[in-house]
Amino acid sequence: MTTCAATGLAQSPAFTWEGQVEKNTVIYIHDKKVEAKPHIEGSHFYFVDPLPDARQQVRLQVKEGRGSVQITDQPRLENDFTLAISIQDLQDGPGFYSIALYWDSDRGGIQEPPKRRGKESRGLTWYGGVDGKIRVMVRGNSFSSEVVDGQPATDERAVFARPLPDRADLNIVLKRIKGRGAVELVERPSSRNGYQLIFQISDPVQGSDVYQVDVSW
Repeated sequence: MTTCAATGLAQSPAFTWEGQVEKNTVIYIHDKKVEAKPHIEGSHFYFVDPLPDARQQVRLQVKEGRGSVQITDQPRLENDFTLAISIQDLQDGPGFYSIALYWDSDRGGIQEPPKRRGKESRGLTWYGGVDGKIRVMVRGNSFSSEVVDGQPATDERAVFARPLPDRADLNIVLKRIKGRGAVELVERPSSRNGYQLIFQISDPVQGSDVYQVDVSW
């Protein structure tokens, strides 16, 4: 059993989690949100303090568990201040795990520079015909699209003013220049998705329409 906690912790934990783990799972914590992949039925957690948007070293205490438990990703600006804990259970059947996490409140930790807002400029312009619903994926200076409903995009192209940077603090702004439907942001760039941007175009009328979408960051 692996633990990253220092011994003799006097303070109360900021977060506790209990659940049955079979094989491997990763628990992600952001603010007061918890997500386990794969999902764990019947798990329980409790926050005393939310995980702040601050760069710091979270400490882990394993109260119970037969396998390996370790922090694999500390909260940083680059991962949108998300903490990741890996649990590896190599024995047969599910095993019970109880962990506690210790972190500094909003008054502690090393604060990151504030996220930049309102300084975005055009990154690319996407053109294409849409009949139904598509999603456009952007990474670096390349793009691709996939069909959600309807037909593939026609005559599509993207003109890049600059590559999409590998950063999680970007303020993404979409502006529909042409087209009768809706354009919405589906996924922001982050370390968890390889700094990929995804937006969706939904055309509500039967038959293709020409779209032009400006994307700024």
